[in-house]
Amino acid sequence: MIEWIVSTLRAHPELAIFLAIGIGYWIGSLKFGSFSLGTVTGTLLAGLLIGQLGITISPDVKSVFS
Repeated sequence: MIEWIVSTLRAHPELAIFLAIGIGYWIGSLKFGSFSLGTVTGTLLAGLLIGQLGITISPDVKSVFS
């Protein structure tokens, strides 16, 4: 199952960007008592975790999201 997800994200790296945004938004909305990370921090953490999968983003996709 994990291999399928990783191979799909490597074949379509733009999905990895949207996945990082979606997971980051979800992480950012979680509250731990009176503490929450926020959506920006959650997205950065999700991007770091997804980035560890070795996904290469093409320069064309990078220029759209920068």
